[in-house]
Amino acid sequence: MQFSDRITRAEHRRSRIKAVTLLIVLGALWGLHFSLIKIAASSGMDINGVAALNIGGALIGFTLIAALRRKPPRLSRSSLTFYAACAVLGYTVPVLTELATARHLTAGLLTVIVSTTPFWTTAFSSLLHRRAIGMRTAAGLAFGFGAVVLLVLPDLTGPAGTGSAGWLLLACAVPVSYAVYHIYAERFWPEGADSWQVAHGETGAAALVLLAIMFLGGGTISPAAWMVPEAWTIPVMVLFSILEIYLYFEILRLAGPVFVAQANYVTVVAGVLWAAAIFGDPLTAGMLTCIGLVVLALFLTTGRDGDRSGEGEP
Repeated sequence: MQFSDRITRAEHRRSRIKAVTLLIVLGALWGLHFSLIKIAASSGMDINGVAALNIGGALIGFTLIAALRRKPPRLSRSSLTFYAACAVLGYTVPVLTELATARHLTAGLLTVIVSTTPFWTTAFSSLLHRRAIGMRTAAGLAFGFGAVVLLVLPDLTGPAGTGSAGWLLLACAVPVSYAVYHIYAERFWPEGADSWQVAHGETGAAALVLLAIMFLGGGTISPAAWMVPEAWTIPVMVLFSILEIYLYFEILRLAGPVFVAQANYVTVVAGVLWAAAIFGDPLTAGMLTCIGLVVLALFLTTGRDGDRSGEGEP
């Protein structure tokens, strides 16, 4: 083996280790959001207002970071189109669809549907690149999905709701939109932009969209509505959102759309662990089994250095 080849392989390994570490951190932060939102919702604060303040605060944070780095987001026509498309695919479609279907489907069923994002991402990426899905990746996806199903199985045994077939079909728009978002964001990444700049630009577009949704939905951000002890969750969510959005684009840059989609599995398990730590929800043997399955799924789907196709074959 040539010395240069060994250096290249070592760099790939370091890049992969970094991507896996960031993926676990991203999934853990996404999972924590479930608990923070539950705390905010139980206080009586308007959820649409919480979402608007969250994204608005993140935009202010990214603007301050850009000023310190002296690197604002690129504002060419293609870049603005990119930010708008990402805001629609990554925020507007999923948020509106989840709001529309949440009353008609159990929480567990909706979780399972959203957790199919890695399947859709892998399928679309394989079609785009004309590659077959490898056995190792297929097994990893199966283990990850199995972990989610096992975790939410109690909810799946309940009624899905009246006219559930149509709502099930509509709910599938969430993972499909996320999958297209992952692939689009990598394929049309603004030339010369780094992860901070892309995150800043997308957040600006998403803030405009979510603020419009909040006001159209009758949400409020008047000071009187937020004078509750649980208001501390807002700045915490803003801080974490800044980190999450940056991590998402950095992982996408390092390892590609199929890889970053695996964060969905980490998020589901992390959400359960955070709920156990914050609210005292019990950890069962089934939950611990789910954690093991997710670890196995990540090993199978991220096992080959430098692989961005999602095949993961040795």
